[in-house]
Amino acid sequence: YTLIISLITLFITVIIGVPLGLLAGYKKGIVDTFIMRLIDIGLSIPEFVLMIALASFFKPSIWNLVIAITIIKWMTYTRLTRSVVSSEINKPYIQMARLFHVPTHVIIFKHFMPQVMPSIIVLMTVDVGKIILYISSLSFLGLGAQPPSPEWGAMLNVGRDYISSYPLLIIVPACLITVTILLFNLAGDALRDRLLKGQRDVND
Repeated sequence: YTLIISLITLFITVIIGVPLGLLAGYKKGIVDTFIMRLIDIGLSIPEFVLMIALASFFKPSIWNLVIAITIIKWMTYTRLTRSVVSSEINKPYIQMARLFHVPTHVIIFKHFMPQVMPSIIVLMTVDVGKIILYISSLSFLGLGAQPPSPEWGAMLNVGRDYISSYPLLIIVPACLITVTILLFNLAGDALRDRLLKGQRDVND
């Protein structure tokens, strides 16, 4: 259940964050300024603190937790996408496309997206582990999934009452959380080395 909810949360976050980053990086002006100032304010506060604050406003449930995490995490994807677009927009091939009035959607999907996606994929892979940790932690605090939902954080919360009589109730979900986060972090490192190296080779 934790994995499914984490992937759903990540998908929603990317759907919101990447288009906003493309818009901010391409349009510039007041749109870019507004989005980036909002992100600067949001990222100036630690993510987990904001998530606890937002989750506290909602009735404890796994889907309200998804909303709270999405409200925070989209900013990272928007900022990353915007930085990639800003570095590409002044290159000759983009300037030529704009000079010949190539439609905006063609420039975005044909030229910007291939440059953006390797970095986004790497960030997504690493963020799966982070989101699993956030969901499990907030559920453990009673702000997310509630028993008897099969969620690792909720299992930890229930299992601590039986730590002396049946310690496996807390050891098993704790080990699963640790191993899963480690695997996604290792996968993110491997993807970063492969995708970003391949992107540099193509650019060269």
